[in-house]
Amino acid sequence: MANETPQQKPAATTAQSQAQAQKPAAQQAQVQKTTTTQTAQAQTQGQTVKKFYILERTNPVTKKLGFYFNEIGTKNPARGFLNFIDALKSFILVGRESKVPCVLYFHRLGSYRGFVTLEQASVILYKISKIKIDNTKIIAQLEANKLIQPLTANKYASDTTMAVAIQEFDLDEKAKDVKITVLSPLKKIDEIVMGDIRAELPGFTVEIAKILINDDKLDVYYAIKKDASKSSVFIKSLSGFGGKIQLSTARSIYEDMQMKSRSDNKLSAKFESKAWIFLSVLSVAAVITFILFVIIALKVFKMK
Repeated sequence: MANETPQQKPAATTAQSQAQAQKPAAQQAQVQKTTTTQTAQAQTQGQTVKKFYILERTNPVTKKLGFYFNEIGTKNPARGFLNFIDALKSFILVGRESKVPCVLYFHRLGSYRGFVTLEQASVILYKISKIKIDNTKIIAQLEANKLIQPLTANKYASDTTMAVAIQEFDLDEKAKDVKITVLSPLKKIDEIVMGDIRAELPGFTVEIAKILINDDKLDVYYAIKKDASKSSVFIKSLSGFGGKIQLSTARSIYEDMQMKSRSDNKLSAKFESKAWIFLSVLSVAAVITFILFVIIALKVFKMK
């Protein structure tokens, strides 16, 4: 009997090891299931859930495939990306800063294909960042490999909502073609009022939100409307007041912020460069002064 006991222990130990080895995978699956369930419960119970989308679509202007990320229902312009991974990263960054649960919907070929929670999006990013992906097939592959949750009758978004988003996206492209003219071109820039500005685009209603003086330019903020849909706000700059008026290309508010940020960075870099040159010259001058002082001191010492 004393010899039988040691022979039975390895089998028990092996079984325990196998059970322990299976725990991480089971726990991971349970966490993923729990996260999805909690998000669904939050929506069912009326709690706030932020909903975002990544729209796979060919840009009607550039004819290039792109991925457009935005929050569903917002009036802010969608951010366009050439690579799917960059759009996914944008959602993860926004989701991590959010104080409420976030879900991301994938839309292609005219309909929603599925959704993921923030945690699931992070898992997808980890997996696809290690391989070379085909942007033209990535959403279809995620759907085929069941890496995104299929939509149910209780889905958080609707195809109607996305149809509105696509219509507004098309309006954003059209809004860039708005023609802006100054009715009183001989006026000085600080004398111009909104009534002096005409903005038009055949077939659309153009609304001027405001005008702002930006150095020697006048920024015109505007949007276009078509039936019940309205574009995002865009900006075009007028310059050359008192002479030949020139009009810039359109830019979104997000692009305007990026442009101003780059300008500030250039000014900062220019200032730092000048400061470095000044300090360098000052240091050289100090060294030369010290050397001259030493030479003079030595001459005085020799004379004594």
